[in-house]
Amino acid sequence: MDDRKTSNQQLLICRKEYIRLARDVQQKGISQSEVEICKNTLVKFQDDHWILKSIAYSPTGIALGCSLPQAQTQKLFHHAAQLIERWMRGKEESDIPVFAYVPPEAYHITIVNRSHYEFNEVVPLTMDELKVIQHFISKLRLGTISVLTSGLFLTHTGRLFVKCLVFDDKILQLRSALAESFPQLRTNIPKLVHIKIGHLMKPITKMQLQEFGVFLERLGHYTISRIDFTDLYTPVGRIEL
Repeated sequence: MDDRKTSNQQLLICRKEYIRLARDVQQKGISQSEVEICKNTLVKFQDDHWILKSIAYSPTGIALGCSLPQAQTQKLFHHAAQLIERWMRGKEESDIPVFAYVPPEAYHITIVNRSHYEFNEVVPLTMDELKVIQHFISKLRLGTISVLTSGLFLTHTGRLFVKCLVFDDKILQLRSALAESFPQLRTNIPKLVHIKIGHLMKPITKMQLQEFGVFLERLGHYTISRIDFTDLYTPVGRIEL
């Protein structure tokens, strides 16, 4: 299968999944229970803002980023998150929490998880596992992995993502190869390519949801960028591609 056909198929898979998630939000709105879980268990107050605890954003397996290779792109994503918090707060002057940030230096694209806070006890990759995986990845000879970031996306569970589109099948190839060869890396394998920037801590009514969607579309220009990754992040060290 040639690279162009494979790339088009991966774009189609991503777009279909984004359409499915968008329909989910339109039909169900934002989950009150998920917002409460976030507010009660996944956040902490720091430097005048609510941020997610590391358990809710730190990669436990293998990821691209942490931090992003382009500092300016990272700043723009964080600025978009700040504008989202401002919109959520509206004219309220109270200290009611409305948005929890992923720290900008932790922005990443998950390849595979070693564990996940929503599914099991968080157990990060070990140094022994890293050595074996590092050798395995070197044989794949993937080279630079590039994505196009374009637009913001809200899920039914109140997560805010930067959407990423792929240029080829390298991410899928890497995910599939790792999951097939290492059973411990099969927890909650992502279907999308995305960068999480935060969680809502305040519910949005269905009436507000439409207005919020228009607002996110306007913010999309802050997220348009090409990002080229030359290595992978793990909790115990980086791996050259």
